[in-house]
Amino acid sequence: MRRVKAEWEKQRAVLMAFPHEETDWAEDLEAALTPFIRIAQAIAYAQPVYIVCRDRQSISERFCSTRNLSFIEIPTNDTWVRDYGYISIEENGETKLLDFTFDGWGGKFDASLDNLVNRTLHKKGYLGTIALESIDFVLEGGSIESDGAGTILTTSQCLCNDNRNGGLSKAEVASRLETYLGAERILWLDHGYLAGDDTDSHIDMLARFVDKESIAYVQCSDKEDEHYDALQKMEEELKHFRTCVRRSCARPAHHLHKSSSSR
Repeated sequence: MRRVKAEWEKQRAVLMAFPHEETDWAEDLEAALTPFIRIAQAIAYAQPVYIVCRDRQSISERFCSTRNLSFIEIPTNDTWVRDYGYISIEENGETKLLDFTFDGWGGKFDASLDNLVNRTLHKKGYLGTIALESIDFVLEGGSIESDGAGTILTTSQCLCNDNRNGGLSKAEVASRLETYLGAERILWLDHGYLAGDDTDSHIDMLARFVDKESIAYVQCSDKEDEHYDALQKMEEELKHFRTCVRRSCARPAHHLHKSSSSR
């Protein structure tokens, strides 16, 4: 029996990939490094952080403290390790790591280096004795949400896209999610997008489990906004799923804030 672990479960460590001159952050690399460092430093107060980077020495020297930090030299195309990093599951009481294929969000960007990161981490011994299973199936970490109890929340726009696995049907994708992730229930969103999103509507841009009973989601109340119709339809879909907490905003791609209303 398999299940995808929920975001709020106890973690062994956090994996980050740092910006370099050939990432999305190249035009303002120094400014980008500052928040990355602050985030890593804050997490390190509570648990270990594995930092994938090009140059261990130059990055480590930027930290005021390296306690709980491990700097690992591995080539990367970009920093979006949430999408190309391994997915943690539990199988028969044991943790296992799944290494899915990453194709740069449907071939939009080169991902040849990112697609090797998980296997390199395992080969270097940073994953300890935890088993790593490589799977010939395109799936990004940001394209699925798990409640930790067998339910997967996702979008058809991403998982059934022609640029992922040849455009499989919902039934075909569901069969694979059941096999690889142990999914017992799959909640599909057919609506919802954010302008400028290269991921083809990743679920982590639109709706997230906050516990086993609730979903927080992006909501738009401005009828003149380009997202209004799609997000209204998405909201109606969500009403049939779980107790939902709205996060409303005038411009859904930016500046989210929690609404006082809830459902």
